[in-house]
Amino acid sequence: MYKRTFLILVISLGLLSIAAISSALTIDVTVTPAYIVENPHTFSVKAERRNDGLIHFTITYQLSRPTYLVMNSDISADGHIRFQSTSSFACNDNSATYQLAISPASLAETHFELFAGTFVKTDGHTEAIPGGIAYKIQLAEFAKSATTPKSEFKLKD
Repeated sequence: MYKRTFLILVISLGLLSIAAISSALTIDVTVTPAYIVENPHTFSVKAERRNDGLIHFTITYQLSRPTYLVMNSDISADGHIRFQSTSSFACNDNSATYQLAISPASLAETHFELFAGTFVKTDGHTEAIPGGIAYKIQLAEFAKSATTPKSEFKLKD
């Protein structure tokens, strides 16, 4: 009886330590306009105000090696989640681009996170390496300098 309890305890502690190590391998990075100035070859974020009343964002992440990406976004209003999206894929290209349009009223409660992890090929199999970088993109900061595209200007008669 005691051996069984001890064995369950040891296995539980082992699993908890593995989970702690994996989460410790993830680095959180806040992406702001200042971050992009300091790291111009990592991200570009373009914000445009359009006639539809929304702010349109184009977020491009530059990859230096094959990477698996997990994008999480949620748009909330009045403390309630109105939209939530998650997507993931393994990317062998030089960049990955995400586009989203958000109402200015929902911008303060909108979150966009891009997790970038690496993978390796072992014996012909692709395996993800634990940990990576979780980029938390501060869309409200980029919206402050949102431009209006020239095609959106109205001509005077």
